[in-house]
Amino acid sequence: MYKRILSFIEYNDLLYIFFKFGFREGFSTSMALTTLVDKIFAKSLDRNEYTLDVFLDFSKVFDSVNYEILFEKLEFYGIRGTALEWIKNYLTGRTQYVYFGDKASDLLPITYRE
Repeated sequence: MYKRILSFIEYNDLLYIFFKFGFREGFSTSMALTTLVDKIFAKSLDRNEYTLDVFLDFSKVFDSVNYEILFEKLEFYGIRGTALEWIKNYLTGRTQYVYFGDKASDLLPITYRE
């Protein structure tokens, strides 16, 4: 499913250039950072301006995704029908637990919290 969705996204050119890094083969977050720094410095140096950067770690971003918004965006961008239903089914009603050493926590539902 990942390959089919990625193919659909690439074919329809749905990703902005700075968001094409990190989760795709042959790309990395280091490449994204290098590209961003090059573009910022090229523009600010040309204009003799100062530059301020803020960098955020999105490694846990999917721990806080509002699924309803995600589903709406997927449908908006053309992922509909069986593919969307499959994703909804996969993400809805999921549970998680923590295992450390020989102890496991209770199994709890994965819910979105703001």
